[in-house]
Amino acid sequence: DYAAKLFSTVEDGVLRLVHKLYYKENGKWVEKTTTREIDESEVPEWAKAGLSAKETDVTDRYEQELEMKLS
Repeated sequence: DYAAKLFSTVEDGVLRLVHKLYYKENGKWVEKTTTREIDESEVPEWAKAGLSAKETDVTDRYEQELEMKLS
């Protein structure tokens, strides 16, 4: 069993992507978080739509654009 979510924020021209992966290990759920900061100038236009300083779940948008399932 596993699940994944992708969240983003943008502040001072920097996009912050947070990937949260949830999986079972020895019968217990574990959360693994990976964070990446990217200069906004390097972010594709489709990924900039709707960005804000508030953490936003962008899982569905990335799944559609990349044609892949994150969870």
